Amino acid sequence: MRKATAVALSPSVANLLAAQRMLDLEEPLVKSKKYPFFKTPRIGSRRIRNRLVQKQGICNISLKNVPKQRRKYFSDIFTTVIEMKWRWCLLYFSLSFLISWTFFASLYYSIGKHHGDVDNRFNASWTPCIVNVHSEINAFLFSFTTQTTIGYGFR
Repeated sequence: MRKATAVALSPSVANLLAAQRMLDLEEPLVKSKKYPFFKTPRIGSRRIRNRLVQKQGICNISLKNVPKQRRKYFSDIFTTVIEMKWRWCLLYFSLSFLISWTFFASLYYSIGKHHGDVDNRFNASWTPCIVNVHSEINAFLFSFTTQTTIGYGFR
C-alpha cells in the first residue's frame, strides 16, 4: 500500500486549479433535455466525451443540408437496411420473399399453361411438364416449396 503524501502547491498552481473548478461548476454550454448525452462535468472529473452512438441507440450525428440525401440513402442498400427500424426491415424482407414467390409462381403457371398441363390435367395419358401445377394457387405452393426447399410430397 502506498502512503498518502502531502504536496505543497504554489499559489499559481492553486489559482489554476481553483479556476478550473469554477469552470466545471458553471452552466454547461449546451442545455438540452431532449439529448441526455450532454452532461455537466463533475468537480475534479475528466472531460466527458460524447459517444458516436449512445447505449440507448441514439446517434450523435445528424445530417443536414446534404444535397440529394434520399438518392444517396437508397444507393447503398446494405447501409439502408442496417439503419432501418426493425419493423420496416421485417416488412422489407417479407415483401421481397412474397414478390419472389409470386413472380416464380406466375412463371411456373405460364409454363404449365403453355405446355398444356392446365388443360389436360384430367387426361391420364398426358405427361405434365410440372406435376401438380393446375391453378395459380398450386403454382404458388410449388414456388414456395421449391424456394424454401421444404420438399414436395404428394397432395
